[in-house]
Amino acid sequence: MLNDHWGDMAGNGFLNHRLFDAVAAGARVVTDDVAGLRDVFGDSVAVYRTPAVLARLCDPAGRAQFGSDDDRRAKAASIAEQHSFVARARRM
Repeated sequence: MLNDHWGDMAGNGFLNHRLFDAVAAGARVVTDDVAGLRDVFGDSVAVYRTPAVLARLCDPAGRAQFGSDDDRRAKAASIAEQHSFVARARRM
C-alpha cells in the first residue's frame, strides 16, 4: 500500500489511520517519513524520501525489505490488538 501524510500531520508526528489499518491487515506499506513510525511499525512500513527509493520499494523484487511473512503477521496481530477501536477507547 502506498501512503502519505499531510505536511502538518508529519510535522507533528501524527501517524494516519491508514497505516494502522494496512499493517493490521498484513499489507506491505510504503510511506513518507514521520517521527515515531519505526517505533510503532518496525519493518512492516518502509519509508521513501526520493522517487528512486519509492520505485525500488514498489518493485516486487524488494519484498524482503518489509520483513518476513511471519514477522508481518506478528506485527499485524500486535497492531490489531494494541490499536483497535476497543483498545483505544479503553485507553481514553
